Order: sequence, then C-alpha cells, then structure tokens
Amino acid sequence: MKSKKDMTVRRVTVYVLVAVLFAFAASVTVNIFEISMSLLKIDQHDEVDLPYKTIQIDWTKLYPFENESIQYPTISPKKASFWESFPGLITTFKERIAAYTQERLLFRLKFIETASIIENFLGASYIALNEDEDYLYASVARIDVTECAESLVNFNDFLRNRNIPLLYVQAPDKVSKDDAVAFTRNLSNRNADDLLSALKGAGVFTLDLREEIHRQRLVHHDLFFKTDHHWKPETGLWAAKIIAERLNASFGFDIDTSLYDPELYNYQVQDGFLGSIGRRASLGATRPEPFTFIFPKFKTDLTLSIPSRNINERDDFIVIYYKELREYMSKGKNIYEKDYYSVYLYGLNPVTFMRNNHVASEKKILVISDSFNLVVSPFLALSVKNTDILNLNGFTGSVRSFIDKTSPDIVLVLYSPGGISYTIDHDFDFR
Repeated sequence: MKSKKDMTVRRVTVYVLVAVLFAFAASVTVNIFEISMSLLKIDQHDEVDLPYKTIQIDWTKLYPFENESIQYPTISPKKASFWESFPGLITTFKERIAAYTQERLLFRLKFIETASIIENFLGASYIALNEDEDYLYASVARIDVTECAESLVNFNDFLRNRNIPLLYVQAPDKVSKDDAVAFTRNLSNRNADDLLSALKGAGVFTLDLREEIHRQRLVHHDLFFKTDHHWKPETGLWAAKIIAERLNASFGFDIDTSLYDPELYNYQVQDGFLGSIGRRASLGATRPEPFTFIFPKFKTDLTLSIPSRNINERDDFIVIYYKELREYMSKGKNIYEKDYYSVYLYGLNPVTFMRNNHVASEKKILVISDSFNLVVSPFLALSVKNTDILNLNGFTGSVRSFIDKTSPDIVLVLYSPGGISYTIDHDFDFR
C-alpha cells in the first residue's frame, strides 16, 4: 500500500505537469509573432540597451596563420540572397522556438523553483555539497587530457625558439581535493592533475594555485561563490600576488608585491548576485549572495583597449569596470539577470589590451585564459607596463602571429580545471 507521502508527491507532480503543458502552449502562441518579427527584422532590438556592444572583427586578417590550411573559417563578406538564406532562416526559426520554450516559458522560473523545493524535500538534490547545502557545484567527468597537453608542449617549444618563457597557471576548482565528490561526481581535480603531470614531464613551467591554497591553509570554499563556479574577486587579487611572486622568483621580474596587500584596497559590496549554477538551480534551491568590486587606494592610471567593443579609454582603476552594466543590474528587479562577473573587463572578449601609464617597468605579459582571468589580470596590470589578454574561445586569428607582433616578455596560460576539455578545440589551440 502506497504511503500518504508518496500519493501527495504524485498528485503534486501531475498538477505541475499539467500546468507546464498549459504554459508551454500559451508561451508558443504568445511568442510566435515576436519570433517571426525578429526573423524578418521588423521589430528587432536588444533587450538591454547598453553601450559597447560587441562588433565582429576578422582576427584572421589581423593575425594571419602561416599555414593557410589550419586557419578557422571566417565570415564571408558576400551578402546572400533571400533564397540562399532561406535554409538558414528555417534553422534559426527552430532554434528560436527552442530558446523561447526553454528560457521564456510562462512562469518558467516559478516551475523551476517549485521543482527545486520538491526535490530538496525528497532529498534528491545532487548539486550541493553535503556539509554545505548552499555551496553548489557542477558535475565533471574524468577525461583524457593528452591532446591538450601536447598542444601546450608544442606551444612551449614555439615560445622557447623566441626566448619567451611559458608559465601554465592552474587555477583551482570550487570543489577541492578534500571534498567527497572529488572522487565521484566532480573529477575536475583529477583532470588538472593529469595535465600538470604531463606538462612537468615535458619541462613546461607550471604554477599550481591549489597547492598554494593548501600551503597557506586557506579555507577552500571561502574562496569561491556559493552559487557560481567562479572564484571571488578577492581570490583573484590573492592569485595575482602569487603569480607576481613567481614572476619575480623565476623569470626576472621586479614587481613590488606589496601592491597586492588586501589593506591597500577598498571593497564595494553589491547584494543580489546569483551565479550561473544558482540561476539553473533557481531560488527554490539557493539564495543570492554578495559580490565585491575592488578599488586600489593608491594612485592608478590605466588605458583599456577592447577592439571588439570599440573601447579605448584612459582612467584610474575604474576603467576596467563596465559601469553601465553594473548600474543596469543594480536597478533591475530580475535577480536572474544580475551576472556581476561580466562587469569586470566587460566580460570575455577575444582580445584585450591594458597599459599601465603609472609604472616605470617596461615588462609586457600575455595572458591566455578562460573567464577566471577576469578578476586576475586587472590586478596584474597594476605592476607591469602592458597586459594583453587572449580568449581563445572567441579569438579566431593565429596566436603565434599575435605573439610575433606583440613580443611579450612572458606568456601565462591560466585555466580553471573546468576549462580543460576533451580536445584542444579553441581553448587549447595555441597555433
């Protein structure tokens, strides 16, 4: 005989499914006209009216590949006719339908929140650490990192022929090696260990920030957001100091690492941040948390250039912040839109240049990284003349051509364990 609790859960499930089906039908009806108008460009507009929109740049033309056979495909300047574009319009129409039903389903967030509450009630939650129900993580499988390691080793050989050192910096994952799930559901640390082992065996310089966390006896979980996979900006400042110390010790830099003492900064805390994992889990499973914007107390003078956003501005440290986006988020009421992480350095961009107009050092560094770098390079830029950044997931030109044109004194490759993929694809393609 079924228990009363089981019957209640089944009844609630049926009600939710019926409501979802009803909302699905209503959403398709309401949004079909808007989708059509968007496709026909009759009423096409951005949801967020902010400056510095992304523009397309032919990076392959600016930084061409020496071997034409390996360059990435570029957008053809030829304008296709309507009939040539028709198959693509059909595909786009189908994708828009899927996007609307997934992201703009009527009452979608309420359904997700309700489902999360029911899931937690039944004890079926699988994204929170047992000892901290608010600390959310994502599952990561064990992978073969051989191709990524070989790509980095080949890149190191290329740089060595130009007398440019390479330092691979391993950022930590929010799941530490001591967490139980590090041996079951989140194997990101195992992947990072495999990659570091291969690089060390090939003579590539490495810096494992996970070891520094352990050596300094820091509380690992305090370094990360509870609802997001990223580390906190305060952790980015800490990481910048560790990297600067290594640059001094191994590569002949003369950085005043006291610049990175936390007491030399002001901290502006913004409430209401819900990270990427928290947005998927919804407020039914978690709650918003604070987000920090950091400002040096000492004098700064930086020039920030982001070609793909048509930005070339000079100011103090505030220049690294997308202040219009921050203001928009602070005024908005939708907690699911408040991704404050993208305020740092205007989010991920293919190419970013920072110049420090206030230091005598002429050192130039190139940082190739994922989004973890958004809260690291701004602080590194406080101690060297030039800091260039490449995001290989958006940069389609030749990395080697970029290096030959910019001549950095060192190349830092900084990736989180989650950024290590099965294949080199763009993130680990250093050609």
